[in-house]
Amino acid sequence: MRGRVTRPAPLPIGAPALNSVVSAMDTSQHLIFQSDAFTPVPGEDEETNPGIYGKALSDWLSQALAADGHVVSGTFAEDFGRLIQLQNPGFTLNVVVASTDDTATEWRVFVFAEAGLLARLRGNGAERIAKVQSLFDDFRTILSAESRIRDLRIEN
Repeated sequence: MRGRVTRPAPLPIGAPALNSVVSAMDTSQHLIFQSDAFTPVPGEDEETNPGIYGKALSDWLSQALAADGHVVSGTFAEDFGRLIQLQNPGFTLNVVVASTDDTATEWRVFVFAEAGLLARLRGNGAERIAKVQSLFDDFRTILSAESRIRDLRIEN
């Protein structure tokens, strides 16, 4: 029967969606802290969402990570804040930076690794998790050492 379109059967309840099959993300805990040192750049929330800041913090943290030996590919504006992308073979390694409210004095930072289908098939999940934890530990050390940062805490 030429031209007949058949629809795939629906996924059973509880089956992973296509997105989770094609791409996997491993995410660290979140670090939340207070600081008035990272003043918003005028208009920066036009690149993200209104009241979401983080350019000054992502620029500072990028430099601190580079000084710690990490190779930063770049920083990018996203809807949710700023993304610091690090060079890493096999999967994408990112740090997310965002204000938690429009006052730009409370901040959230966390790491995630994203792997496509081929990386998942290679079975390097343990490596991704180890890299995420190592990077989380590195920027927790960086943030803890900074005198302008206070009330540093971990959230799941």
